Amino acid sequence: MSLDAKEAKLRVTALGIMLVTAFITVVAVGLVSSPLEAGSTEIRWVDVLFDRSNDSYPITIQNLMWLLFAICLAELYTRWQRATNEQQQLHRDLLSDDESKLYRSKDLVAIFTAINSDQDSANFYLQRLVKNVITQFQINNDSSHASNMLSNSLDLLYNELDIKYNMVRYLVWVIPTLGFIGTVMGIAYALSEAGNLPSLDDDVALKAWVALITTKLGLAFNTTLLSLLQSTLLVYLLHVSQGREEGTLNKVGQYCFERLVNRLIEET
Repeated sequence: MSLDAKEAKLRVTALGIMLVTAFITVVAVGLVSSPLEAGSTEIRWVDVLFDRSNDSYPITIQNLMWLLFAICLAELYTRWQRATNEQQQLHRDLLSDDESKLYRSKDLVAIFTAINSDQDSANFYLQRLVKNVITQFQINNDSSHASNMLSNSLDLLYNELDIKYNMVRYLVWVIPTLGFIGTVMGIAYALSEAGNLPSLDDDVALKAWVALITTKLGLAFNTTLLSLLQSTLLVYLLHVSQGREEGTLNKVGQYCFERLVNRLIEET
């Protein structure tokens, strides 16, 4: 199985686990709790996090946000595992750590052949960079050209890596947007109750009406609160994951410079 196929399988598995977990949580909340009675001013965590008292439960904006949150976590886990696999390639001794070891053009053939014969690892950053450098050196017999090739290849890989986080960045943006939409809808719904103003002479009914409006306005901001909490965590995990991958790619680049480019011998 190719590297891309393995990564796709891991992504599907992680996504399935996270979505099933989110689905079970939503169902469990529906089973262990009940909607608030009409006119109640109680604020519960199930209403803040899942909007349990919504008549359309489990179809709520909060639950949609939890599903998107699960998708982001699955993708970030996939990227984290990819970084782990890339780091493991540095310990395969593809290139000698002996500082006295030098490479002539003929010495590189065996390394190039070994990479090509191992389809399971041919698409890792390390192997791709080594192949590019060897190919360039074999063509020009010039270590400066090989060094430029490594630098250019690293730039392309950094861009490739950044593109792979586009969907996560989009979802991290969508979640707060959904939170604001939910808040606007909640405020509109709360204000709709303003038309049911009781008689000003009925102090008890008036206090109950004010409490109800206040509670509904408070619940209207729950989607924004939840979305900000989720996006805060996701942004942190995104930077940690991307930083780990970029750090790994930087280590791979240094590995290639130190163990390959700096040891190339040009033949006349």
